[in-house]
Amino acid sequence: YWDTLLEILWPRFEHILELNIQSIGNTDPQKLGALDTRPHYVTRRYAEFSSAIVSINDTYPNEKTHSLLGQLQVEVENFVLRMAAEFASRREQLIFLINNYDMMLGVLM
Repeated sequence: YWDTLLEILWPRFEHILELNIQSIGNTDPQKLGALDTRPHYVTRRYAEFSSAIVSINDTYPNEKTHSLLGQLQVEVENFVLRMAAEFASRREQLIFLINNYDMMLGVLM
């Protein structure tokens, strides 16, 4: 029963994960409103989502999911760098990066 259920759900799950990857990659930081140096809500959502998927993937290992999580990580890293580039001063950029990476590490740990 569980194997059949996974066979039905897994392709849709992978498709949704691919859509998330595309969405992050296509996001324009300028359209997200005013920025400050606090952790951005997109990075928090990524960290929580990624943590949950890693936990599920440990129970039911799937190489495709692991690969997609790697792609999502790359896109989120690029997104955070694009967001940081929106700040005028190098100091604010670094503070933004530190805050976001610290928050992601805190959630993932």
